[in-house]
Amino acid sequence: MAAIIFSGSALALEKCVGADGKISYRDRCPAGTRAPSTTDEQLIPKPSPGTTIIKPEIQPIPAPSPRAPITVKPVPPPPAVVLAKAPADVQLDYYDLDASDHASLVKALNARGADLVRSSWKLSYQYKPGRELGRCVVGAVTTKLELAMTLPRWSPPPGTPPELVERWARYVNALMSHQNSRLERARAFERALKPALAAVPPAVNCDVLDVEVYEVYAELQRQAQARDVEPADTAKLVFE
Repeated sequence: MAAIIFSGSALALEKCVGADGKISYRDRCPAGTRAPSTTDEQLIPKPSPGTTIIKPEIQPIPAPSPRAPITVKPVPPPPAVVLAKAPADVQLDYYDLDASDHASLVKALNARGADLVRSSWKLSYQYKPGRELGRCVVGAVTTKLELAMTLPRWSPPPGTPPELVERWARYVNALMSHQNSRLERARAFERALKPALAAVPPAVNCDVLDVEVYEVYAELQRQAQARDVEPADTAKLVFE
């Protein structure tokens, strides 16, 4: 039998696509009808000799600059309310006012009315009876004076104008001084009481002496209370 040998080049047929879309295989397709093959060299244009290819330089993306911190200017605290020192023998109490500015402070004060400021006093006494020539006499006399005062208190919020704080301090100090002048009448009462009781004459017995001592105390107390009536100048102490 005759051997039929095909060379490798004979098997390299081209795939052709006709105008009617029919596919055929030929040794060489007519121009424009050959279908691309995976064995074809990629048609990448090559630079001509002497041409320099410049690749774009990739710039790194700059990191965002840190944002400057936002600083909040602190509101300065209000000046401290400097009050005069209360007398050492006075029990001082306060009640707080809810106010944020001048207008609300005046309103809070007006709402207190007659209870804006108070002072009170209480004087008590004791004595030891003695015997002298068969009669009851006044011995050692001791007294106890209790003084109290109640004033308004305001805590200025941050940002309060210093002049308003100073005006408030002057006002409270004036109230304290005025009320202390009333309490001074009670102090005068105490100073007068001891010699007045010691001067009570002897009595036939201690029960009678006790009544006479109390009558002297009651009369001095009445006089002190009459002087302690609220004076008319209280209306002048107004915070404006």
